Amino acid sequence: MPVRSTRSALQLLERLPRAVWAACVVLLVLGATRCIAAAEDADGDEPLRLRSVDITGNDALSKRRIRSEMLLQPRSWYAFWRDRPELDEAEVARDLAKIERAYVAHGYYQTNARYELDVDPDEPLADLKIEVSEGEPIEVRDLLVVVDGERVPQDEVRAIADLPIAVGKRFEEEDYRESEELLRQAFLERGFARVQVRREAKVDVYTDLARVTYEIDRGPECVFGTTTIEGTEDVAREIVAREVRIEPGDPFRPAAISEARGRLLDLGLFGVVRILADEPGERPEIVDLRVTVDERPPRAFTIGVGYGTEDEFRTQLAWAHKNWLGGGRQLSARAKYSSLLIAGGIQFVQPHFLSPRNRLIVDATHDQLDEDTYRVNETQLRPRLEHSLTSNLTLALGYRVARIAVHDVTPETAMILDVRRHGWISGPSLTLIHDDVDDELDPSRGGVALVGALHSGEIWGATFDSYKLWTETKRSFPLPWKLVLALRGRLATVDPLGPDNEVPVHERLFAGGDGSIRGFGRRRLGPRAPTDEPIGGLRLIEASVELRRRIWGSFGAAVFLDAGHLATDSYDFRFGSVDPAAGFGVSYQTPVGPLRLDIGFPFDPPPNDTFWQIHFSVGHYF
Repeated sequence: MPVRSTRSALQLLERLPRAVWAACVVLLVLGATRCIAAAEDADGDEPLRLRSVDITGNDALSKRRIRSEMLLQPRSWYAFWRDRPELDEAEVARDLAKIERAYVAHGYYQTNARYELDVDPDEPLADLKIEVSEGEPIEVRDLLVVVDGERVPQDEVRAIADLPIAVGKRFEEEDYRESEELLRQAFLERGFARVQVRREAKVDVYTDLARVTYEIDRGPECVFGTTTIEGTEDVAREIVAREVRIEPGDPFRPAAISEARGRLLDLGLFGVVRILADEPGERPEIVDLRVTVDERPPRAFTIGVGYGTEDEFRTQLAWAHKNWLGGGRQLSARAKYSSLLIAGGIQFVQPHFLSPRNRLIVDATHDQLDEDTYRVNETQLRPRLEHSLTSNLTLALGYRVARIAVHDVTPETAMILDVRRHGWISGPSLTLIHDDVDDELDPSRGGVALVGALHSGEIWGATFDSYKLWTETKRSFPLPWKLVLALRGRLATVDPLGPDNEVPVHERLFAGGDGSIRGFGRRRLGPRAPTDEPIGGLRLIEASVELRRRIWGSFGAAVFLDAGHLATDSYDFRFGSVDPAAGFGVSYQTPVGPLRLDIGFPFDPPPNDTFWQIHFSVGHYF
């Protein structure tokens, strides 16, 4: 029996993969190394190592905030394989000085930090105990704002800028510096390009009071002068000058410089754009600009792959020429494949069409949408004229003509909706867009709001007769503790001018899934056929609230509450009948946006559906 058992064990070992053998060898080597290191430590004096850090006496600053100032950090609980850090009392003294300096930055000038070491009698380990005596904070007693030698009355300071520093508040260095910058920006926006701001703070540690002074020399009210362009090689300088749109004699505005830089980057022809004011010359009231650009290749070919819980594996090919035939014209082509959509198209963009504030965009596409209850082929042409009303507000007037072919409709859907299999969509559209989001992929401030309408009817040569109205807004707000509050709302209605089949089946409104109500599966919120097939509706309400935060490195987390309602009546806006869902998600930041994994739980799951849904995507939902 022992011989047979030994042979069986040897045969089992022979079947092990080489990777397992390699892992075993690595573990043996690591174990031997640790044993040798332990033996060396036993021969000599083993250094004292840090086991934990405890902070007491703190009130104004959190323990997390204090620890962030320290260089000496205990080993993380999950990194059990690492050695604990050696405890160097000189390094502890440096950390105490940094803690006291952090308190000074927050207005506590008499903070004292002390420490004790609690050494383990059995092991060379010590617990570091830090006691903080905060003292009294420094309070702002006087705030003086002096403009061109004249003191501004206290009640008029707010008219210049809303300063975070104020009489009676604790004196904090961040508020002190930020107020200086706010004053400078306030006078820059009033046209004083040469403004100089000097700050001074006198702190009395005996009375715990501070006297803060800002002296402002406005200089002359300025206008723009000449613009010098540098860095162009293949791109015509006229294209850069055309997008700058700043003429000599125009009133100086920092926003004009920022808008010019944004327009140049939007061309896609430049990787870097710098617009700087030259040093003042004999006439300081004239601000000459220097525009420096770094060109990028005008042609680009990209390949992208991804995965989503709804469309599963997806891939996309795209080619673009950002300066086709010169003049900043753009021509691009793309192709996309997923389990839901097969699409291809060409887009042409003509900037400065009839006016510097206009651009003409023409899209020609062919799409195949493959849903569970039908398959739609659509070939369409969509020209539109975009007019920039302001830097953030755009009005778009478009036209759509499309040929629709519907196939593989399930019998239940075909009977309930009386689906028309072929037809034409033709008609105009009007959209107003406000966009001031700070980051399209990972927004933390601002957002996008739009209102739109489109019509298709016999007067335009269409065989489908209906119109659609919709509005949608997405806003993000930064909160304390690095939190971001994100809000989304959407209202939409489709009105068939006749029977319901005047609306193509894929133009009906659907809810649930990615980018909608996350506690429900794709298209699972709303009216369904007796066979449980989603049939969509003609009126949609959606709202979402999300709180998210970066928690560690590139990892983030979020909690959310979504709600929505879908009805077959075009104007049945019953806000009290929404179906809510709540959940949480985790994300990982990448160069192309955050990877998101969300789990949603509907309060009232639909029949035959699970009580939870998982959604995976790239980029935040809103």
